[in-house]
Amino acid sequence: MGKYGLTEADLNFLRSQEVEEDFQKLYLFNQILINTMPYGIGVVDEQGNILYISERLESMFEGRATGKKCWDMYRDDQTQCNYCPLKKNIRVGYTEIIETDRVFGGRVFQITHTGMIFDGKKAILEVYHDITERKKSEETIRTLARTLKSEKQKLEKILSIDLRMRAIRKLNDLVDFIVDKSTEVLEADKCSLMLLDSESKELAIRGAKGLENEIITGSRVKVGSSISGMVAEESCPILVKDIESNVRFARQNRPSYRTRSFISVPIKVHNKVIGVVNVADKKSDHDWAFSETDLSILCTIVHLASVAIENADFVRQLTHLSITDSLTGMYNHRFFINSLEREIHRSKRYSTSLCLSMIDVDNFKFYNDTYGHLEGDQLLKSLGYTLQSNLRVVDIVCRYAGDEFVVILPETDISEAMVAVEKIKKAIETTLAKQKITISIGLAKYLIPNMSKYDLILKADTALFEAKKRGKNMIHCLE
Repeated sequence: MGKYGLTEADLNFLRSQEVEEDFQKLYLFNQILINTMPYGIGVVDEQGNILYISERLESMFEGRATGKKCWDMYRDDQTQCNYCPLKKNIRVGYTEIIETDRVFGGRVFQITHTGMIFDGKKAILEVYHDITERKKSEETIRTLARTLKSEKQKLEKILSIDLRMRAIRKLNDLVDFIVDKSTEVLEADKCSLMLLDSESKELAIRGAKGLENEIITGSRVKVGSSISGMVAEESCPILVKDIESNVRFARQNRPSYRTRSFISVPIKVHNKVIGVVNVADKKSDHDWAFSETDLSILCTIVHLASVAIENADFVRQLTHLSITDSLTGMYNHRFFINSLEREIHRSKRYSTSLCLSMIDVDNFKFYNDTYGHLEGDQLLKSLGYTLQSNLRVVDIVCRYAGDEFVVILPETDISEAMVAVEKIKKAIETTLAKQKITISIGLAKYLIPNMSKYDLILKADTALFEAKKRGKNMIHCLE
């Protein structure tokens, strides 16, 4: 090989040709580049006959090429020479540069075509420059630029999330906001926020996006079981790029999920896990797996959420006196009305079931008159405690008025609500008091979307009236 990667035969051939001055300049320019970049040189006449080919170019063709047609030498038989200068009139001294990845095993070449005179006939000088690595570098740079632009946009969104999150004071509103923004920033289709029931040690979905209703209402995960349960138990985030090949969690991807990658991050307040955020089904066209950057972003969002939840809890403490009953310590009528409105809104949004139960203490006036107001007050306190201890954390128990109580049963169908109130009824009968205590219960189901909160209250109250009318100590249901 010569100094510039050409053989002595190549140099002698080029020196022997009477070429135009422009081509001589081009050749000198190419000579400077050849010492760092691989070149191949060939000459083709107007009929496509290969008149000359350098050893380097011939090695690319993997065979003897001189005397053959140029199109016979391509490895890909289907290659169409769309840019071939032979389809045009050859102009001596005119240079044209094209790029192609259709030859030589898919590598990318920049081909310089220059018109020249060879043995008194028009011909084309072809200089092949392998630019495969350069193209790869350019694509890497473009990908990096896209990534940096995307990450910059994500950071800007996180900053706006922080400011808006600080203004939210209701936990349910905060849950919905976290779910919406997590999917938006991470460009994902699915997200769920699960809160921990400290008594049952179960995680239940309180907000979700992209999940089926039966999954939202039916998912209760024990701490330590399933992936979300492990995240809660270990208090450590998890990034799974491919569930089917993951060493720890290897299993077949579920049909309801489009991709095999997801992220789960624990929500911690005062260093105690109170829930888990799960994000799945990334929408990216070029990469369906979540990255370490995505994990960091979700951890940041969840950290901001934890601070906001802590602040929301602080606000609840400040407003506790205005929403609780002074006698029993239970939520009062004002809190009940606001909570019912919120749960109706959530029921409409997620198409989940909602039931309302109204409870009246049988013969309470007689008990109060017989044993005195202090005993009557003590009975109401005991009943409030019994109600709260026999219901789920997500159920909302309030003192409605006098000896009447109400229970909001979110994400509960009428058959499930019947089981819950039957449990309450039996528990009340065992309450320690001056005499046996029984209750009458009216149960009503919310019908989407035709009912207001007052319609639902009236329906439950009507059911309670019917229970009292039929002899008390019973449950009457209106679906």
